[in-house]
Amino acid sequence: PFVHGGSQERNMRAGTENLYGIVGFAKALELATTHYEADSAYINNIKLYMKAQLEQHIAGVSFNG
Repeated sequence: PFVHGGSQERNMRAGTENLYGIVGFAKALELATTHYEADSAYINNIKLYMKAQLEQHIAGVSFNG
C-alpha cells in the first residue's frame, strides 16, 4: 500500500483524509481570491494592449470572442 491505514480500495488506500492537500488547497484559494481583482485588471490591460498592437500592425485583423 502507498499509505498505511484502513482497508478501503482493497487495502491500497488509507481512510484518513489528505490533510496536507486540504490545507494547501485552502491557502491557494486564499491567495487567489486575495489578489483576484488586481490580477484580473492587470491581465485585462495586457489583453487590451496586445489587441491594440495587433490592430495597429495587421490590417483587417479580427478577433473571435
